[in-house]
Amino acid sequence: MLRFLQAVPLGRFGTPARSANEWGSGTLVPIPLQGGGLFSHFRLFYKIIVIFIYKLPVFIKMVMRIRGKIGKGRHKLKRNYRDKGKISLDKFFQEFKEGEAVALKACSAYQKGIYMMRFHGRTGKIIGKQGNCYYVGISDGSVKKKLLVHPIHLKRIQSI
Repeated sequence: MLRFLQAVPLGRFGTPARSANEWGSGTLVPIPLQGGGLFSHFRLFYKIIVIFIYKLPVFIKMVMRIRGKIGKGRHKLKRNYRDKGKISLDKFFQEFKEGEAVALKACSAYQKGIYMMRFHGRTGKIIGKQGNCYYVGISDGSVKKKLLVHPIHLKRIQSI
C-alpha cells in the first residue's frame, strides 16, 4: 500500500534528528509516515481541499494601490485651453496677507508645493508663511487642518 513520505533532517549519525541541536548538515531524507491505509490518504486529501477552499481569501490579497499627492487628479488638473502653456509669473509670485480668503486650485504645470487632491476646490484662510509657500487653514469636516501650499495653487476670493 502506498504511503505519503515526509522529509526529515538528518542528525550527526545519519539517523533522523530528534532535536534542533542534533541537526547536522540539514540534509533531508524521506521516511514513511506513521499510520496507514487508504483512509489516511483520503483524510489528508480532504484536509488539503478544505484548507484551500476556506483559506483562499486569506492567501489571495490585493495589493493596496499607492497614490501620490496628485493621485486621482486627471480631470481635476485639466487646464483650460486658454491657460495652457507657460506659467503666469503674476500667479507664481502673487503675495497674500494673513487672514485673506483663498481657494485651492492646483496648477498642473508646477507640482512643487501642491496639496493632496482631496482638498481641491476647498476654501480657507492664510495663517502664515514659510519660505515662498503659505499655510492655509481649512476645515475637513469638524477637523481643522493646516496645508503648506505654493501661491501658484492659490486663488484669491472675496470671503468664505
